[in-house]
Amino acid sequence: ITSDVSNIHVGDSIIYVITVTNNGNSTATGVNVTEYLSNIAVVTSAVGPGTWDNDTGIWHVGSIAANGASVQLTLTVRVTNTGTVKNNVSTNSNENKTLVNATAPNVPVGADVKLNISKKLVTAEPIYADVNITYTVVITNNGVSEATNVEVTDVFKGTAVAEIVSCKDQAGNSYSGSVWTISSIAAGDSVTLTVIVHVTAEGTIANNVTGKSDENDTPVTNETPEVKVLPDVRLNVTKSVENGVTEVYVGDSIV
Repeated sequence: ITSDVSNIHVGDSIIYVITVTNNGNSTATGVNVTEYLSNIAVVTSAVGPGTWDNDTGIWHVGSIAANGASVQLTLTVRVTNTGTVKNNVSTNSNENKTLVNATAPNVPVGADVKLNISKKLVTAEPIYADVNITYTVVITNNGVSEATNVEVTDVFKGTAVAEIVSCKDQAGNSYSGSVWTISSIAAGDSVTLTVIVHVTAEGTIANNVTGKSDENDTPVTNETPEVKVLPDVRLNVTKSVENGVTEVYVGDSIV
C-alpha cells in the first residue's frame, strides 16, 4: 500500500503496488498474478506491464527475466462501502505451478457523512414580545453514506427571552426540548424542521443551531442574524359625548 490509509472513508481510493520478483536462474514464463479484493472495493486503474483483466482480477504478466528481475503493477481501488478492505494476491508461472501468496494490511473503512445545516427566520419583522415566531432548520447529508442518530442542538442568543413551543419535521414527527435526534438521513437527503418559538420579553434574539451524527461527530453550525424584539405596547383610544347630547347651539359647551 502506497497511499495513506489511516483515515479511509467510503468513496476514498487506496493505491496498491504489486511486485513480482524472479529470484531463480531461469526466465519465468506465463506468469499470472491473481488479485483477491474485498467486495467493498473496486479497481479503477491498473498501470504496469502485461495485461490486467478487471473481470477476473488476474494480471497476465508474461515473462520475467532471471536473477532478481521484477515487475510492478499499480492498482488504484475505490471503496464503495463501510467495513474492512482485504487484499491478497497469489502468483505462479509455467515453470513453477506452486502458488506464492502475499497479503496487504487490512484497511478499515469509515462511513462518509458530510452534514450541512442551515436555519432561517420565517416570521417577518417587526417582531413584538409575547408572540410566536417561526424558524426553519434544514439538515442535509452531502456524503455517500447514511447518517444515523443525527443530533441537532438549538440555542438562543441575545437579550430577549424565548422558549421553544414545538418542533416538527416535514413528515409530521415531533421533537421535544432543544436537542433533537433524527434517527437517520440517507445520503443526499435532507430533513426540514419547523420550529415555533414564543418570545416572552423584548430585546434582541439570534438562533444558533448545530448538528452531528454517529458517523461524523464534528459539529456543523449555523446562526441566524440578530433581530430586535420590540415591547408589546397596545394602546387603544375611544371618545364619546356625555349626557346623550345630540344637538348643540353656538355658545353651548360639550363634555
